Amino acid sequence: MSAAVRIPIGYGVRGFLQRPPEFLQETRERYGDVCLLRVGPAHLYFFHHPDAVEELLVRRARDLHKDRVTVELTHSLGEGLLTTDGDEWKRRRRIAAPTLTRKHIEHYADDMVRYACDAVAHLSTTDDATRDLHHDMMALTLRVVARTLFATELEDEVSTIGDAMDRVMGFWDLELNSWRRFVPWAIPLRNRREVRAPLAMLDATIQGLIRARRAAGGEGDDLMSRLIAAGGSDPDALSDQDLLNEAKTFFAAGHETTAIALSMALYFVATHPAVAAQVDAELEAVLSGSPPRLEHVDALPYCRAVIDEALRLHPPAWIVGREAPTRMTFAGVSVPKGAQLLTSAFAIHRDPRWWDNPDQFDPSRWLDPRERPRFSYFPFGGGPRVCIGNHFAMMESVLLFATLWQGLRFELAPGYRLERLAAITMRPRHGMPMRVVGRRR
Repeated sequence: MSAAVRIPIGYGVRGFLQRPPEFLQETRERYGDVCLLRVGPAHLYFFHHPDAVEELLVRRARDLHKDRVTVELTHSLGEGLLTTDGDEWKRRRRIAAPTLTRKHIEHYADDMVRYACDAVAHLSTTDDATRDLHHDMMALTLRVVARTLFATELEDEVSTIGDAMDRVMGFWDLELNSWRRFVPWAIPLRNRREVRAPLAMLDATIQGLIRARRAAGGEGDDLMSRLIAAGGSDPDALSDQDLLNEAKTFFAAGHETTAIALSMALYFVATHPAVAAQVDAELEAVLSGSPPRLEHVDALPYCRAVIDEALRLHPPAWIVGREAPTRMTFAGVSVPKGAQLLTSAFAIHRDPRWWDNPDQFDPSRWLDPRERPRFSYFPFGGGPRVCIGNHFAMMESVLLFATLWQGLRFELAPGYRLERLAAITMRPRHGMPMRVVGRRR
């Protein structure tokens, strides 16, 4: 049995709070595949090898509990697919999974492209104006989630949900990137009290939409109607509170993460002319100026590779963790009860053992991939708790990216330097200032 290398507490706390993704990459380079940061009674173990990721997410999935941060997310998202464990999670997954089959999600392709075309038309009126493209992508993906989840295009409800989600995610930015991370939730810090108002507004707005779908008898092509219909007379059917919690989870997971992936894909392509030329050539050969359709998702392998590579270098779900329910041996290391077992996609995705020129943006690596360990790449997690919306997210990302890049020319604002803000998700700290410098078609 081996021992984890101890990280000096001063360096560890400062790095983990101030620049966590880069810190975790450094711990792999400096301390190896298994290292430990102790902060008071907290034991944070960091595992940096794909085999440990597979043990965490697959082989020992039933032995481990959700990590502390995910459990505390219940205060914002309630008990849903993301935050529950055991039999309760199985019940929710059993009901929700059929609503996100490939057959069902493909139904939304035309709406995704329609919204992306609207975004192209809007952004084309802002030539030469520097704008936060990440904010624009957040607005676009929010429209997609609202349409697919509730079949609504009501601007007031969508705007209210978006504003409330922004405030809630801002709360978690502060909570997880400061000393507050180590303060028990039972202590009512000021920021924890202040987040109650946007959460109440979010709950009230979504509850109104759920009542509307209930009143319609659960009939419709949206995910919420399917969740309602899936319950039927099943005694385990989701209650309105369950539906609220799942809706908040879908908004949080399906809105911001895809917006981040799009923002980063556009950023990388705009700053790599050779990649941009290959994207242009593929779009011209396949689409010839027409909007993409569902059948084009598989016909645009280079665009798909752009998304994969953006997710490799900048995974929105940058860290995943579990908690040891008892003293146990994990990845050859003895860990105490309550230990937080953490692994970072950001660090493993940039490991030169698995990736040639790991810090370089190179979509072509996905067209002729070399053999790698299974969990050298895991932007959507893995195992039984793999992201239920991963196919939805990839279809959406390819269609939106292809529509946006075909329609507009983007240029990064001079002097911009990418910095990462990592909390629940990892996104550009200062947004994505870009200029729309012309329309292609």
